[in-house]
Parts: sequence; C-alpha cells; structure tokens
Amino acid sequence: MPAIALSAIASLLLWGSPVAAQAETVRDIRQPGRLGLGLGAGTRVWGLSAKLAMTDSTAVQLVVGARDFGFGAGENYAASLDWLLERPPLYDDPAAKIAWNFGVGAAAGRRTQELQFKKTGIESWLGGAGVLGVSCLLGTTPMDIVLEYRPSFYVLPEFDIDLVAFGVHIRYFF
Repeated sequence: MPAIALSAIASLLLWGSPVAAQAETVRDIRQPGRLGLGLGAGTRVWGLSAKLAMTDSTAVQLVVGARDFGFGAGENYAASLDWLLERPPLYDDPAAKIAWNFGVGAAAGRRTQELQFKKTGIESWLGGAGVLGVSCLLGTTPMDIVLEYRPSFYVLPEFDIDLVAFGVHIRYFF
C-alpha cells in the first residue's frame, strides 16, 4: 500500500494532477511567454530548436546546431533565427489542432573541413529565408510537430537561391 501511495504522489509531482492536465488546451502553447524546446531544422542548420511566443500572434524561433547534420571532421556550427506570424487554425478540435504561420528569417554558419588533422578549407555562409509552416498540436499534450517550406537565398560565400528547402521541428512547451 505505501508503494502505491508513493507512486501516486510521485506521478502528481512529475506530471501534474489529471484535473490540471485536462484544463490545459492546445491553445495554451501559443500564449505569450510559452517556450518550446526540442529538435529541428532551420535554414541550412539541424540541431536544438526553440520557439517563444511573443504575443498571441507572433513568435520567434531559433535553431542552433550544425550544417548537413554535422557529418564530416572539423568545426561545424550554424544558427537560424525566424520571426513568425501565427495565424488562426485551419482545423480546431479538442483532440487535435492544425495551425499555420508564416514569417522571415536569417541564418549564418561556419564549417571547416579537415583531412588527416589538417584544415583543408573554411566555408562561412550567410542567408535569409521565407517561412511557411504547418503545425500539429495534439490534445492536451503541450508539444508541436511542424513542417515548414523555407525558400532561401544566400549572399555568402556567393549569391545563391534555393526554392526547394524544408524544415521540421518537434518541441515540448513549458
């Protein structure tokens, strides 16, 4: 009996009460001040993803990590920062919500290639992107799963346009 009571208390402390969990709706993760953390992809970067709701209709999104999944020897780091305008949901139900957003972003990174412990080249890049995202919010679980279309342009190391670029995120909101 004491083991069951301790398990119940631990569950309530870790996960909250069932009544509190039912009170939270999918709308709550888009409220100002909510921070989501997880994994994701921005403009030429894969890594840790964070999204912070600034107002009911705006958010900032940051991805910090490596270019090209970080494969290869050498230094490899990049960051992508987006400003997003949150739009009304396309589908709204207590069990799930399909929401969407659009915005603009900037990205930068640096990568050095090494061959047998010798640097063979350094590539720095800088670019921007448009963002059109669709997110799935499931029930009372405070998380989002996002797919983004990210047409991009780059000004360093040379001018380039990438019209077929996508991003994906999965984040838990606190």
